[in-house]
Amino acid sequence: MENNERTGVFSMLVTNEAGVAARLTSLYARRGYNIDSFTASPTNDPKLTRITLVLTGDDRKFNQIFTQTAKQEFVHSISLMEEHDLYRELLLLKIKASKKERSEIKEIVDIYRGRIVDLSWGAARELGMLGQGIAKVTVEVLPKKETTKSED
Repeated sequence: MENNERTGVFSMLVTNEAGVAARLTSLYARRGYNIDSFTASPTNDPKLTRITLVLTGDDRKFNQIFTQTAKQEFVHSISLMEEHDLYRELLLLKIKASKKERSEIKEIVDIYRGRIVDLSWGAARELGMLGQGIAKVTVEVLPKKETTKSED
C-alpha cells in the first residue's frame, strides 16, 4: 500500500437480481481495481440487496469507484463510509450449553449487544425469553483445554 492509500468501505443498495454481483466485479476488474472484500446480503425489502465492498486506494480512486458505481442502473444508493464509522460483523454459531452456561452466554451477549436468533423452547423458558422478539447473544471463544494421557 502506498503512503496516500487507505482502506475504503463502500456500502450500497442494489436491485436484488441475478448478475448484479458479476456486473459490479467486472466493472472494477476492467478498471484494474482490486477488491479486498465483497459481501452481499438481502435486506428487509426483497427487491434490494446490500453490498459492502472493501477496497484499497487513494481519494482519486475512491471518487472514480463511487462515480462509476453510482452510474449503474441497478444501484439505488452508494456511500463511502467514513474512517470513524462503526463497522459490525455477522457471526452465526450453534452452541450446546448447560443451564448454567446459557445464563453466562446471555450475559456476554448483553454486554456486547449481540443477539440470540434461535433457541430451543426449554432453554428460552429457563432464561425467561419466551415471547415475541429477538434476544441478544455474543459468544466468547475459549482457549482449547490441554489433555493428558489419563484424560483420553
